[in-house]
Amino acid sequence: MKKILVVAVLFVLAAGLVTAQEKAQTKKSVLIAAQKSAFKDAVILRVSESVKKEAAVKIIDSGKLKKENLDDYAVILLVNTIMGGRVVGPAGEFLKTADENTKKKTVVFTTAGGGVWKPQDKNVDAVASASVPADVNTVADSIVQKVHNLLK
Repeated sequence: MKKILVVAVLFVLAAGLVTAQEKAQTKKSVLIAAQKSAFKDAVILRVSESVKKEAAVKIIDSGKLKKENLDDYAVILLVNTIMGGRVVGPAGEFLKTADENTKKKTVVFTTAGGGVWKPQDKNVDAVASASVPADVNTVADSIVQKVHNLLK
């Protein structure tokens, strides 16, 4: 009887240790899927440097978005350009096909001529800006705040 009790206690303790180790190794992750431009690259650099303090960051070309397992990420940041008032290309396809849970963990950063754009889907958070180099820090700070809120 003592042996069974000791084995049971050891099993419970070992299970607790594995769970603690797994939790320590499971770091929140942020996927940044982006189109390239000098302005977007500067914003992405600032955002990734800030977010790396609390989460792992992976940056990919938005054309490779379909290849990612989105369940692996706590936050998805789509970086794109608006054309005719609409999100186009891989980011547009993503927003059309993503389920509601995925959309809730998505932030869209888009550049638009006038710097004003709102997503049609209310489950998606967004930041819009004209590509003004002097605004990089302000835009990046706004995105970082949205990402931080989703990581909580």
